[in-house]
Amino acid sequence: MTGVLPIKRYSTGSALNMFKEYTMLNDPSFEKYFGFTEEEVEALCRQQTILTLEDVSEWYDGYQTRDGSRIYNPSSVVCALEDGVCKSYWTTTGKMDEVLFFLKYNIDEVKEDVIKMVNHIPVWLEIKKEYTASQGRPENRKEIYAAMIIYGLLSYNDGEIRIPNKELMLEFESSLEDSGFDYVAAL
Repeated sequence: MTGVLPIKRYSTGSALNMFKEYTMLNDPSFEKYFGFTEEEVEALCRQQTILTLEDVSEWYDGYQTRDGSRIYNPSSVVCALEDGVCKSYWTTTGKMDEVLFFLKYNIDEVKEDVIKMVNHIPVWLEIKKEYTASQGRPENRKEIYAAMIIYGLLSYNDGEIRIPNKELMLEFESSLEDSGFDYVAAL
Protein backbone atom coordinates (compact mmCIF):
# COMPACT_ATOMS: atom_id res chain seq x y z
CA MET A 1 0.00 0.00 0.00
CA THR A 2 1.72 3.19 -1.11
CA GLY A 3 -0.93 5.87 -0.61
CA VAL A 4 1.09 8.89 -1.73
CA LEU A 5 4.21 7.20 -3.05
CA PRO A 6 4.03 5.50 -6.43
CA ILE A 7 6.65 2.81 -6.85
CA LYS A 8 8.56 2.34 -10.06
CA ARG A 9 8.04 -1.18 -11.30
CA TYR A 10 8.56 -3.25 -14.41
CA SER A 11 11.97 -1.73 -15.00
CA THR A 12 14.98 -3.61 -16.26
CA GLY A 13 16.29 -5.91 -13.59
CA SER A 14 13.57 -5.03 -11.11
CA ALA A 15 12.56 -7.81 -8.78
CA LEU A 16 9.55 -5.75 -7.80
CA ASN A 17 7.17 -6.37 -10.65
CA MET A 18 4.32 -8.59 -9.45
CA PHE A 19 2.23 -6.59 -7.01
CA LYS A 20 -0.96 -4.61 -6.80
CA GLU A 21 -0.55 -0.96 -5.87
CA TYR A 22 -3.15 0.81 -3.74
CA THR A 23 -3.07 4.61 -4.08
CA MET A 24 -4.97 7.75 -3.09
CA LEU A 25 -6.63 8.03 -6.49
CA ASN A 26 -8.77 4.96 -6.95
CA ASP A 27 -8.80 2.68 -3.97
CA PRO A 28 -12.10 1.95 -2.24
CA SER A 29 -10.67 -0.86 -0.07
CA PHE A 30 -7.78 0.75 1.77
CA GLU A 31 -8.19 4.51 1.28
CA LYS A 32 -9.08 5.10 4.93
CA TYR A 33 -5.63 3.78 5.93
CA PHE A 34 -3.67 6.39 3.94
CA GLY A 35 -3.89 8.85 6.82
CA PHE A 36 -5.42 9.39 10.23
CA THR A 37 -9.20 9.35 10.47
CA GLU A 38 -11.01 12.18 12.19
CA GLU A 39 -11.72 9.89 15.16
CA GLU A 40 -8.01 9.08 15.49
CA VAL A 41 -7.03 12.76 15.33
CA GLU A 42 -9.69 13.67 17.87
CA ALA A 43 -8.31 11.02 20.25
CA LEU A 44 -4.75 12.30 19.73
CA CYS A 45 -5.84 15.90 20.38
CA ARG A 46 -7.45 14.86 23.67
CA GLN A 47 -4.06 13.53 24.83
CA GLN A 48 -2.60 17.05 24.90
CA THR A 49 -3.90 20.49 25.83
CA ILE A 50 -2.31 22.85 23.31
CA LEU A 51 -3.99 22.12 19.97
CA THR A 52 -7.67 21.58 19.37
CA LEU A 53 -9.26 19.34 16.76
CA GLU A 54 -10.36 22.50 14.95
CA ASP A 55 -6.74 23.74 14.75
CA VAL A 56 -5.48 20.44 13.41
CA SER A 57 -8.43 20.07 11.00
CA GLU A 58 -7.80 23.45 9.39
CA TRP A 59 -4.17 22.61 8.73
CA TYR A 60 -4.06 18.88 7.92
CA ASP A 61 -7.55 17.60 7.03
CA GLY A 62 -8.92 17.70 3.54
CA TYR A 63 -8.61 14.27 2.03
CA GLN A 64 -11.88 12.40 1.71
CA THR A 65 -12.75 8.77 1.09
CA ARG A 66 -15.62 7.63 -1.12
CA ASP A 67 -17.81 7.00 1.93
CA GLY A 68 -17.25 10.59 3.12
CA SER A 69 -14.69 9.83 5.84
CA ARG A 70 -12.13 12.56 6.43
CA ILE A 71 -8.43 11.68 6.23
CA TYR A 72 -5.63 13.75 7.77
CA ASN A 73 -1.97 14.00 6.80
CA PRO A 74 -0.47 11.70 9.48
CA SER A 75 3.10 12.99 9.38
CA SER A 76 2.08 16.61 9.82
CA VAL A 77 -0.45 15.79 12.55
CA VAL A 78 2.24 13.98 14.56
CA CYS A 79 4.72 16.85 14.08
CA ALA A 80 2.14 19.47 15.10
CA LEU A 81 1.11 17.56 18.22
CA GLU A 82 4.75 16.96 19.19
CA ASP A 83 5.69 20.63 18.65
CA GLY A 84 2.42 22.07 19.95
CA VAL A 85 2.03 24.29 16.89
CA CYS A 86 0.26 23.99 13.56
CA LYS A 87 2.48 25.06 10.68
CA SER A 88 3.60 23.72 7.36
CA TYR A 89 5.56 20.55 7.92
CA TRP A 90 5.31 19.67 4.25
CA THR A 91 8.75 18.76 3.03
CA THR A 92 9.49 20.83 -0.03
CA THR A 93 10.53 18.03 -2.31
CA GLY A 94 11.11 17.76 -6.02
CA LYS A 95 7.38 17.23 -6.38
CA MET A 96 6.61 20.86 -5.49
CA ASP A 97 9.35 21.85 -7.94
CA GLU A 98 7.48 19.90 -10.61
CA VAL A 99 4.29 21.76 -9.71
CA LEU A 100 6.17 25.02 -10.23
CA PHE A 101 7.24 23.79 -13.68
CA PHE A 102 3.63 22.99 -14.63
CA LEU A 103 2.52 26.40 -13.40
CA LYS A 104 5.30 28.41 -14.99
CA TYR A 105 4.82 26.87 -18.43
CA ASN A 106 1.06 26.52 -17.98
CA ILE A 107 1.03 22.95 -19.23
CA ASP A 108 -2.56 22.20 -20.32
CA GLU A 109 -3.81 25.31 -18.48
CA VAL A 110 -2.90 23.87 -15.08
CA LYS A 111 -1.92 27.35 -13.87
CA GLU A 112 -5.47 28.65 -14.34
CA ASP A 113 -6.85 25.63 -12.49
CA VAL A 114 -4.45 26.11 -9.57
CA ILE A 115 -5.41 29.79 -9.35
CA LYS A 116 -9.04 28.66 -9.05
CA MET A 117 -8.14 26.13 -6.36
CA VAL A 118 -6.14 28.71 -4.39
CA ASN A 119 -9.34 30.76 -4.45
CA HIS A 120 -11.26 27.75 -3.05
CA ILE A 121 -12.92 26.87 -6.36
CA PRO A 122 -12.59 23.14 -7.09
CA VAL A 123 -11.65 21.86 -10.54
CA TRP A 124 -13.77 19.11 -12.02
CA LEU A 125 -12.10 16.37 -14.03
CA GLU A 126 -12.79 12.64 -14.16
CA ILE A 127 -9.52 10.78 -13.66
CA LYS A 128 -9.64 7.04 -14.14
CA LYS A 129 -6.04 6.17 -15.00
CA GLU A 130 -3.47 5.94 -12.23
CA TYR A 131 -0.19 7.78 -12.55
CA THR A 132 2.81 5.46 -12.21
CA ALA A 133 6.36 6.43 -11.37
CA SER A 134 7.63 4.56 -14.45
CA GLN A 135 5.72 6.95 -16.73
CA GLY A 136 8.25 9.73 -16.31
CA ARG A 137 7.07 13.33 -16.28
CA PRO A 138 3.28 13.74 -16.66
CA GLU A 139 2.48 15.22 -20.06
CA ASN A 140 -1.19 16.21 -20.06
CA ARG A 141 -3.75 17.66 -17.67
CA LYS A 142 -5.11 14.30 -16.47
CA GLU A 143 -1.63 12.87 -15.91
CA ILE A 144 -0.51 16.01 -14.09
CA TYR A 145 -3.47 15.90 -11.71
CA ALA A 146 -3.23 12.13 -11.27
CA ALA A 147 0.41 12.57 -10.23
CA MET A 148 -0.37 15.46 -7.86
CA ILE A 149 -3.16 13.41 -6.28
CA ILE A 150 -0.97 10.31 -5.92
CA TYR A 151 1.73 12.42 -4.26
CA GLY A 152 -0.82 13.89 -1.83
CA LEU A 153 -0.59 17.45 -3.17
CA LEU A 154 -4.26 17.56 -4.15
CA SER A 155 -7.44 15.90 -2.94
CA TYR A 156 -9.73 14.02 -5.32
CA ASN A 157 -13.27 12.80 -4.78
CA ASP A 158 -15.83 11.95 -7.47
CA GLY A 159 -14.21 14.19 -10.08
CA GLU A 160 -13.60 17.13 -7.70
CA ILE A 161 -9.97 18.20 -7.42
CA ARG A 162 -8.99 20.71 -4.76
CA ILE A 163 -6.21 21.80 -2.45
CA PRO A 164 -6.92 19.76 0.67
CA ASN A 165 -5.81 21.95 3.57
CA LYS A 166 -4.03 25.04 4.84
CA GLU A 167 -0.64 23.34 4.85
CA LEU A 168 -0.76 22.64 1.12
CA MET A 169 -2.57 25.88 0.35
CA LEU A 170 0.51 27.70 1.68
CA GLU A 171 2.74 25.60 -0.59
CA PHE A 172 0.65 26.38 -3.68
CA GLU A 173 0.42 30.08 -2.77
CA SER A 174 4.19 30.15 -2.37
CA SER A 175 4.61 28.51 -5.78
CA LEU A 176 2.37 31.14 -7.35
CA GLU A 177 4.35 33.94 -5.68
CA ASP A 178 7.40 32.99 -7.72
CA SER A 179 8.75 36.01 -9.61
CA GLY A 180 7.13 34.78 -12.81
CA PHE A 181 3.69 34.97 -11.21
CA ASP A 182 3.48 38.50 -9.80
CA TYR A 183 0.06 39.06 -11.35
CA VAL A 184 -1.29 35.87 -9.75
CA ALA A 185 -0.13 36.80 -6.28
CA ALA A 186 -2.05 40.07 -6.59
CA LEU A 187 -5.42 38.29 -7.10
